[in-house]
Amino acid sequence: MRKKLLNEKRAELKALPVPELIERITSYPDQDLLNRNEDGSRRKFPTGEVAQGIRDRGYQLSEKQYYALIHNFSAVTVPEMKVVGVTFRENHPQEFQKTLMEQKGTRSIYEMDYRLTPEPDNPYDANAIRVSVQKMDGSWHQIGYLNKEFAAEHPLFEEQEAKGYLRDYSNGHLKRVSYALSLDTEELDRKAPAQFLYEARGISNKAQGKLSDLEQMDGVARARMTDHQLFVYTDRPLTQEEQQAVIGQTAGKNSGVSLTRVDTRIPDLELTDEMLAGIGDLSLDKGGRAPEMEGIRYERSFTLTRELPDPEGTLAALNRRASEVTVDSLNGDLDQYTGRSPVTGLTWELSGPRQGTVCLTAREPLSDQERYVADRALEFDQQSGGAAAILREASGDFRMTPFVPENGHLTLSPSSLALTPEDFDGLAEPDAGLVQ
Repeated sequence: MRKKLLNEKRAELKALPVPELIERITSYPDQDLLNRNEDGSRRKFPTGEVAQGIRDRGYQLSEKQYYALIHNFSAVTVPEMKVVGVTFRENHPQEFQKTLMEQKGTRSIYEMDYRLTPEPDNPYDANAIRVSVQKMDGSWHQIGYLNKEFAAEHPLFEEQEAKGYLRDYSNGHLKRVSYALSLDTEELDRKAPAQFLYEARGISNKAQGKLSDLEQMDGVARARMTDHQLFVYTDRPLTQEEQQAVIGQTAGKNSGVSLTRVDTRIPDLELTDEMLAGIGDLSLDKGGRAPEMEGIRYERSFTLTRELPDPEGTLAALNRRASEVTVDSLNGDLDQYTGRSPVTGLTWELSGPRQGTVCLTAREPLSDQERYVADRALEFDQQSGGAAAILREASGDFRMTPFVPENGHLTLSPSSLALTPEDFDGLAEPDAGLVQ
């Protein structure tokens, strides 16, 4: 069944535009898993590092790299896991429902249905995932558990079923057997009910052993560590005291490390795609003229990989599209996710045949959450949405180089428009807009 899951996932990834494929790989939370083997050695094909390099080159890649990324990302995120803790004296494979799939010599492979059940009240491991199989009489019988490390990294929040195998090495006598199944870790993470994400950097990886205690804190749904970074997923915003408690438990009260709320996390990725598709038709004033606007201006610079043959015509087309759809659509999404509609305008400006800026204007400072929604919307529009379509039509094979990163994250930088410097006193610089 793993082969079937892998084929389905690879087909799904092949259907994505290249920028979306690269974004999906580079935003996978456990980059160490993509780049390193279990023993810590570097993989022959470090998928995360390769994807990041392609992103830095403006999404330019060879056909060989394209298929290698899809192949390796699928293989890493759809692992095969043996069921552990199996007590063979209490399990009788002859009584289990199964279908013979393959037989070679003394080895037989059977397909089986598995049921996975979270055990949050398990006294030994709150992340424990019980594994059961169906008997001939239709009842479900527990045979063991999923690996403890896997369960901690990808906790299960509701019961679900999965396909898997029973392998027999006793010439069909079912005397020496093993049980295994495969799961899509991305799919598991999508179902996590957490809504908010906090991050802390510079924490010793020894804190990995304290994550289970951290997840017992009120409001904390999940915690994970990777490369001295702590990620805490919560079902509500944490108070200042709770944030300090998290740091105290993982880094120490006097460590100087701080916990930062990165963004609002939307667990349903299909809903996220819908949101970005809705915002993707960005626009402003008809005729290509940027209207007179007052407020706080947020800029996003870009560079094209080839010169536009008709810069003025392209700019007019971009701003016409901007005026017809975008502001209302963007405000609608901001209202849905943040409860406010502060955007007053959006316009494209070209500073040369290959350089320019997308300018979003708001009547008041945007919150971290609002900047995140706006930033992702602009990125989507410029890489895959309506703006990209206009640019591609204008210059043929269109590619846009990455936006200027700040600390490895995409950001919107505020600048003043019709305001004095004093108006910006105390206005914080925007936090990271894209979670790595």
